[in-house]
Amino acid sequence: MKTLSIPSERQGEITYAVVQDLPTLIWAANLGTIEFHVPLWRASGRRKLPTDPDQMVFDLDPGEGTSIVECCAVAELIVEALADTHPLVLAKTSGQKGLQLYCSVPARSRWDDVREEAHAVARQLESEHRDLVVSVMRKELRRDRVLIDWSQNHPAKTTVCVYSVRATPRPMVSTPVTLDEVGRCARTGDPGVLRFDTEQVLARVSHDGDLFGSLGQVVET
Repeated sequence: MKTLSIPSERQGEITYAVVQDLPTLIWAANLGTIEFHVPLWRASGRRKLPTDPDQMVFDLDPGEGTSIVECCAVAELIVEALADTHPLVLAKTSGQKGLQLYCSVPARSRWDDVREEAHAVARQLESEHRDLVVSVMRKELRRDRVLIDWSQNHPAKTTVCVYSVRATPRPMVSTPVTLDEVGRCARTGDPGVLRFDTEQVLARVSHDGDLFGSLGQVVET
């Protein structure tokens, strides 16, 4: 099994197992691992860890009174706002209530720049759609709105990995979805459009292939 030692401000250094092949995935499952959460940087071939960001993420978290339906409406606004700078945006469900958008960033991008770019988009959409979007974490502001969590763009933070099962009574999955599916969920108002369990996801991959293949993520646990 491959391991990596990552510097930690609080603990000096932490050793992680790198889940990059089937035997290691089975090992993790046998330990009772259900959810996998990953950073926005790849460790492969890098000398200094954590590395510069490989991706930018918009983590859409529905506040009280909203659902993934409103997240899809916000996602369409984000895709439109990124059209000139990031034409390829990939979406996936969180496997619970939310939605996440990812796009690649140029080599040698800096964390501060990526985070500020995401923050600027969130602030812009908040100013234009105050009845739908909020860009700050305060829970009292999130009722009937969707939080665009731009702060996830940080070397120490992680988001749930694509295809990860969630620790819920029914094993739902963080599932790649097309932007057409995102639009259909927003138009129909049906959260069930973007809820997938393990069997459904396997069928989707068999039929559609890996919708996240152009981005890729390395799993660490």
